[in-house]
Amino acid sequence: MKQRECIIKKKLILLFVITLFLYSFKKPEAPFNRIKPPEIKISGSSTILWLIDNMGKEFFKLTGIRVNVRGGGTGIGIFNVIRGLSHIGNAYRDIKSKELEKAKNKKVKIKRVKIAVDGLIIIINRNLTGVDSLDVKQITDIYTGKITNWKQVGGPDKRIFLFARDRSSGTGEFFNNFFLKRKTMCRYAMLSTGNADIVTKVSNTGFSIGYISFGYLNKIPDNVKAIPLTYKLKDITGPVEPNKSNVRKGKYPVIRYFYQFVQESVFRTNLKVRDFIRFVLYHPEIVIKNGFLPVNPKTAISDVW
Repeated sequence: MKQRECIIKKKLILLFVITLFLYSFKKPEAPFNRIKPPEIKISGSSTILWLIDNMGKEFFKLTGIRVNVRGGGTGIGIFNVIRGLSHIGNAYRDIKSKELEKAKNKKVKIKRVKIAVDGLIIIINRNLTGVDSLDVKQITDIYTGKITNWKQVGGPDKRIFLFARDRSSGTGEFFNNFFLKRKTMCRYAMLSTGNADIVTKVSNTGFSIGYISFGYLNKIPDNVKAIPLTYKLKDITGPVEPNKSNVRKGKYPVIRYFYQFVQESVFRTNLKVRDFIRFVLYHPEIVIKNGFLPVNPKTAISDVW
């Protein structure tokens, strides 16, 4: 009898051990409140970060789909799209040939989406007197080091402090292409990480100059002012104010498009990504509210290759 009880106990212990062993391989079920909601990952240009972030908030209200927007610069955004690290890449310029080559090497087809029109604004510290406008050549000479004192452009006898964007910035690249061409920026230009950073530095530094996106114009403090530009054109006489009317009419010279880039396969198969891009294109009131100009949604999407 005792022997039989002993055998039963051993069998029960063995059954318990086997049950524990099998249970250790069972994948635990996640609680419902820990299930990750649908999400669109976006990275790239810091210039349009707040515009796309605001678009994402409105999109979430309608769909319940979260839009995770990060900065990092235009180059990072395009790189992340090519590598599949982001669904969408925000850009303050078109895709470069070397970036396109990387996409082709990976056999990744890319779609280009124009989402807004923007201008580049030159700003100075308001304490700087005697400088009411600058022409394109003067700005070029300031940033290449040919002009180093404000008295050379009608201002006080004070050294010029200048701020520029860092190398990863599409805004900085656009500035260089428009004003510097193939010339080299002076070594004493102080680099900044974004529009807010440049505005803060120009605000806190007397006799300074910088540049920002047109969309950031309504965010500058009282001690910073935007400078009208003078340039040669048949129907242009005198300095041109940096405002929406002049950008829309093509009178203000330093303008360009904002872009979003997305893998063609993602655009074709990922409904939430495609819906968000269309949401951006068909809500011009949000674009305008954020200080930019909308585009024609019917001609905004094209294939890069």
